[in-house]
Amino acid sequence: FGNIRGIRDTRYSGAALTWWWYAYEVGIFSRKSENSSLDKEISSKCPYVTRLVDDHDCWKHNMSESMPFKEGLEMEEHNEPYDEVWDKLNTLDVKEYSRILKNGKTALKYRDSMAKYALEMTGKEYEFEGLKCFTMNIPFKGSPWFMDKINEYDAVITYYFNSNTSTWKYSIYTNKGHINVSNIAKKYNGGGYPKAAVFFTKE
Repeated sequence: FGNIRGIRDTRYSGAALTWWWYAYEVGIFSRKSENSSLDKEISSKCPYVTRLVDDHDCWKHNMSESMPFKEGLEMEEHNEPYDEVWDKLNTLDVKEYSRILKNGKTALKYRDSMAKYALEMTGKEYEFEGLKCFTMNIPFKGSPWFMDKINEYDAVITYYFNSNTSTWKYSIYTNKGHINVSNIAKKYNGGGYPKAAVFFTKE
């Protein structure tokens, strides 16, 4: 991919990098070199909603509203760029944003109640790549389902079998500053961010 123009930086989500690249291309601001002002521009000029998405996708957890916003957004039709919700959010519709946030907070309460049962029923300790991990056999769930376990262990891992592709999917997360789980995922032809990564196996 070395000859393809673009910005590559695993510290930021695809949403944030896409905004930054587009803003430069259409002249919202200029830069002296490829990455010279990336940190400054994303933190100061990137739309608030995009920064919320970035905070959650990269598992930074620096913004208290990113998680409830993500959960609330999942309840909306939002997968297409012309879905109505994006028009409202892009015009900084405070009422719409507040509604999504409120729904997200309700969804989080339900998630936490279900997570307790999931931990009891499917959770177990496991040593992986020299790390003390807590694992759960559960699909489509992220690190919040581990609740305080993510702080008690080096990493937490969800895994499940996809019968359509005959593969196992593993999602690995950490809160430890000295651990980069994307490096572990790369060993298994996967990848991701330093704090959240994914890989697949046949067994």
